[in-house]
Amino acid sequence: MDLEERNKKERSNASLTKEEWLTFLFSPFYSTNRIGLDTNTFNETEEERFKKFGFHQKYKEAQQARSYGCFLYIFVFLLIVIIINW
Repeated sequence: MDLEERNKKERSNASLTKEEWLTFLFSPFYSTNRIGLDTNTFNETEEERFKKFGFHQKYKEAQQARSYGCFLYIFVFLLIVIIINW
């Protein structure tokens, strides 16, 4: 196996770093602000990069972290509603 194939395999199996994972967790939504500027370009750009360069594991973990982030915000919202109505 040559160096290029080995690097391609390692790249395919690389995991997200803690910082990347937390970024996808705490900003899971794609949104734009009032003037039409994209406020979440990092996640979008990173996911495109993962697809383009073959980071299959990172892409899968990013999708998973975004899902957990959505559940986190739903949970926090419901918790606030329950506390207010108590």
